[in-house]
Amino acid sequence: MQHNIHLTNLPQKLSRTDYQDVVKLAVKDLVGNKDIASIYLMGKNWQPGISDMDIIVVYKKGASHRHDNDPRNLSKQAEYIFHHGYINYDVESFKKIYYIFPSQMELIHLWGEKIEFEKLEDKLNYQEIKELKTSFTIDFFINKLLAQNIDFKNIDVRRTLLWIHSFKYDKILAEEIIGKPIQSDFPERITNLRQEWFDLEEERRNAMFIDLINQGRQLVFELVDIIDKYIKLTFDLKDFPNNLTFKSPYFYLQGKNPWNSQEFLKSKRINRFKNPISSLILRQNQYIIPSSFFYIFQIYAKGQGPYSAWFEKFLKTAKLRKIHSPGIEKRISVINQIPFGQDGLTLTNTMTMYGWHTNKLIKEIIKVKILKIVSFLK
Repeated sequence: MQHNIHLTNLPQKLSRTDYQDVVKLAVKDLVGNKDIASIYLMGKNWQPGISDMDIIVVYKKGASHRHDNDPRNLSKQAEYIFHHGYINYDVESFKKIYYIFPSQMELIHLWGEKIEFEKLEDKLNYQEIKELKTSFTIDFFINKLLAQNIDFKNIDVRRTLLWIHSFKYDKILAEEIIGKPIQSDFPERITNLRQEWFDLEEERRNAMFIDLINQGRQLVFELVDIIDKYIKLTFDLKDFPNNLTFKSPYFYLQGKNPWNSQEFLKSKRINRFKNPISSLILRQNQYIIPSSFFYIFQIYAKGQGPYSAWFEKFLKTAKLRKIHSPGIEKRISVINQIPFGQDGLTLTNTMTMYGWHTNKLIKEIIKVKILKIVSFLK
């Protein structure tokens, strides 16, 4: 391993009981809130000391205020185990969670009303479900995988272990979409490292960790290529005009065909702006993505609702041929129906929002113009 790499936030050795105790604390914290209909846990196959925890809070119809407490405040163990606050849904959105997140997940009922989830198979055919999963995969690539920046001089170990572990689920989803296995030993290697972390000799463990970061990133690039080819084949795409862009205050995405990882890495940059007078801080991720992804964005933009309006405002598609996908259209319809809380923010966390913000669009447009000037001056 390179000697100039500094590893921080190393995993702490915990027990499964520590995780179970944190679940009990979270339920105790939430059950007194009369606006809450149900509490769910997203998976419990924890690797103690490495895994985080996702608690889903489901609000009653008409509730407009999130629970005030942050679960990281519940105990010392909770502060370490949780990487974010509660995940929020209203009952109607949670029933349709598999339209928003069509991935393999275990939802464990902890308290309150048991939700009957809508099954994709009841509304969509096999091909439409694959297309819906494709749109989610694209969203996850762009918002969570490609947007990540690894500073090899100062690596947050636990956070990075969580990040690269998610790659194996992206591989599974991509395999479901294309209908055949993708050859890679990465899933087995990251699983083994997590299981053996506290037993391995430090130098060997750290070398394996760095190697898996690099292998994981290459796997992501391979998956992007695979999904790009799948979209082209599915929708018979051959023409890719120039000037395909999506410019929001958080993302500046440019279409490229053919796309490759080397050009992606060269194009990657972050545009920042901090107002010295006010507290306004802007951070915009800029990079290239496959041009085929813009055909999917075009479907997002033609829906009815605030999420589609966000895409319509910041998307430039240079006269792309229109494509039709009932699966993707259904998914975007569900996201467009997500309710807002009293603070004007969406009640539901989608994690794939492209910087979607519920401020007035004119304010968001001004932010984009500021970032354009910042980018030009670099």
